[in-house]
Amino acid sequence: MDADDEPIFLSGYLERRYRVHEASVGFISTQLHRAIGESLAYLNYAVWEFTAAFLAALTHPEFNATLSANPSSAVAAPHLPRRSAWPAFVPPNAGSRQEKNLQLLFRILAVAGSAMFAGVMLAIGAILGGYWKSLPPTEFLDWFAQYSDLIMRAIPLVIIPTLIGLAGALWYDWNEPATRVLWLASAACIAAVLSLTMAYFMPINAAFARKAITPDQVPAQLKSWLLLHNVRIALALVASMLGIAAISR
Repeated sequence: MDADDEPIFLSGYLERRYRVHEASVGFISTQLHRAIGESLAYLNYAVWEFTAAFLAALTHPEFNATLSANPSSAVAAPHLPRRSAWPAFVPPNAGSRQEKNLQLLFRILAVAGSAMFAGVMLAIGAILGGYWKSLPPTEFLDWFAQYSDLIMRAIPLVIIPTLIGLAGALWYDWNEPATRVLWLASAACIAAVLSLTMAYFMPINAAFARKAITPDQVPAQLKSWLLLHNVRIALALVASMLGIAAISR
């Protein structure tokens, strides 16, 4: 079309579009595109449910009225395309941004999860550990019988994201030997924490909770508990630092 006719075409396009497609059966959507640069070519890309709906629209009185309402210099050429037999070409790096974002998410979960796990363990040792040591043995056993479940409930909240992150980080970095070793070492630290938790802390916590340990045994058992708890904290911190080293490579 001529440049002078472009405003006329655009001013009537929206009204004509709604009038035509509201009267059309099988119409889904449409989008008007303009050529880049000085070209005045426009492409109106419409989606229809089925071919018969498009063909019916071509013969609809409203559709023909819209064509005659266009500026005299405008040339309209409706087409019905179909996908060619040639297979689609997908570049090798297609989707790389999404892959990188997912890889980053797994790395963040692995590092942040292990760091949060260490933080939770540190809070238990520093805050509750000092409080426990200040209590008489009988009061400590009463406290543990009432509140020990709260400690165990906090662990899955941080360990589950850590395990998901480590699994994903290993999946993405498996073909990078140096990075893979760091993630495996980080996973080994978390595995050691879980093994220590299940082999020692769960049984001793249960013994404290049901008061199977006598009051005179509490000081020695609590000392061992806190000592091994520091090992858990150290392992979780090392896991987090190994994850940071893997990301930094």
